[in-house]
Amino acid sequence: MTAVTSISLMFLMPVFGLSQGMQTIIAYNYGAKQIDRAKKTLLMALVAATGLLAVGCILIQMFPEFFVSIFTKDKGLMDLAVNGININLITLPTIGISVLGSVYFQCIGRAKLSMILSILRQVIILIPVILVVPKICGLNGVWLSQPIADIGAMIIIGNFLLKEFKVKNIEL
Repeated sequence: MTAVTSISLMFLMPVFGLSQGMQTIIAYNYGAKQIDRAKKTLLMALVAATGLLAVGCILIQMFPEFFVSIFTKDKGLMDLAVNGININLITLPTIGISVLGSVYFQCIGRAKLSMILSILRQVIILIPVILVVPKICGLNGVWLSQPIADIGAMIIIGNFLLKEFKVKNIEL
């Protein structure tokens, strides 16, 4: 699990950098009532994050042994981690919406919502899922728990973003 998490962070760290870079731009434009520009910044960051994470997902799916070999050479651990990485990181491209969406709400002054959305993927959804799914699916359920949480968080945060844009009468 440590290897799988570390490999995902190799591709997620640039997304965290994107989120930090967009914060000032979105907050400034939102405060100046240039909401279209704030939305455009978010959408540009989402496209960049999704593209980067999609490339990461493709590379991981094509060369899982290479990535796992950075952390272990043990054959047994390699087999477990390769299986895990192929399942656990399949939804990697969706994570940008979760990360950047929660930051967007922070930028527009909705700190409480942002805080809840930022822990949605890794706490609010993941903990119940990881308590239930492995009992049904065994070890593969452990690996499946994160993709389930990723999809759930993406749907919820995506809906919050759509609602926000609809309330502000911003066309998508």
